Amino acid sequence: MDIKEEEEIKKEFQLERIILFTDAVFAIILTIMVLEIKLPEGARHLPPEKFKEAIAELLLKLAGYVVTFGLVGRFWVIHLKLFRFLKDYDLKLVFLNLVFLFSVTLFPFAISLITGSISPTKAEYSVGYMVYLTIFFLTIFMQSLISQHLVKNKQTLCINTPQLEITLKWKIQQINLIVVPIIALLVIVLNYFKLHYYYLIAPVFIYSLIIKTFTRKYYPEENNGPLLVRLFQSIKPRKIKRSIK
Repeated sequence: MDIKEEEEIKKEFQLERIILFTDAVFAIILTIMVLEIKLPEGARHLPPEKFKEAIAELLLKLAGYVVTFGLVGRFWVIHLKLFRFLKDYDLKLVFLNLVFLFSVTLFPFAISLITGSISPTKAEYSVGYMVYLTIFFLTIFMQSLISQHLVKNKQTLCINTPQLEITLKWKIQQINLIVVPIIALLVIVLNYFKLHYYYLIAPVFIYSLIIKTFTRKYYPEENNGPLLVRLFQSIKPRKIKRSIK
């Protein structure tokens, strides 16, 4: 085995470590969130009224877990799509991936902030929803930065394929780099005026409408079928020809 082959094996091993580390972080996040879904100790001895309140709180945590599980799962699917093109890595990619993972790991904190100590019926407590949405948009922004880095360095980091930008929906990622900071700022401004938490739905609706509109424009073939079908279609393996040096 010559030096070049040894370097290639070492490179593949290090890249695999990055991917395995990322997958482990996602698994831990989902595990931490589900551990929070439980009745308080001694719940069986509570009076009926208190027990109903405990059940209501449990259902709120379960709803938060279901929604966040879907979001985190979606982020993992997109990350899988991004990293399947890699043949090499650099320090900037490692840094961007770590910041992306940092934002994802904040989701359990955001859920606890909403379902633990915050009452969703009080307008002055919309800060929990503001934190959750800020983390959500930060995660989207970081994934878009990773996409940008891969596209700009595709000759050195990625498998040589003309389908890279199409598969990564690069035009949508470019829109995210502009729109997401503006939407996140809007969320913070709305919270500053201490509006009721349901006003924070407006930025999410605006963002979804913008992305949906541009996706239909640039990638019309990606909008066919139910959401779950499109989700799993996005991770369907595609044949990629590796360049032979």
